[in-house]
Amino acid sequence: MKNTLKFSVLLFAGALLVWGAGITFALAQEEQAIKCGKVPAAVTAAFKTAYPKATIRDCSKEVEKDKVAYEISSIENKTHRDILYYEDGTVIVVEEAIPAGDLPEPVRLAIGKKYPRGPITLAERLTRNSAVTYEVRLKNKGKTLELIYDPEGKEVPD
Repeated sequence: MKNTLKFSVLLFAGALLVWGAGITFALAQEEQAIKCGKVPAAVTAAFKTAYPKATIRDCSKEVEKDKVAYEISSIENKTHRDILYYEDGTVIVVEEAIPAGDLPEPVRLAIGKKYPRGPITLAERLTRNSAVTYEVRLKNKGKTLELIYDPEGKEVPD
């Protein structure tokens, strides 16, 4: 009986280690902070051309649709902006922080209807291939949710 219990405990501990390693690997695949000097010149040039007055805060490397991508986080005046680029300097998505009050009215109404007590902690305008969506982070029943809406207030799958 003791041996069976020890084996079960060891088996469970091993499963937790494997599961934890899988999560760590998945997180490492998502985004990895890097020195901005390691960002390809094409990405840096594209950023500086598009946002000449912005200050780069930090940089990261990730995989987007099976391709290496680089994110530049910046600030310009009071605007926080993250731009994700492919290695050749092609823009994938621009994420720009906005005040929650600047969300389109249909988006604000949809959020208010579904999450009437959920305070918005972050609002961003996302531009991908000239299509605009809005990402909202809010608290609901003790959990933090990240939701994406189109300009008409329809929730978009992530």
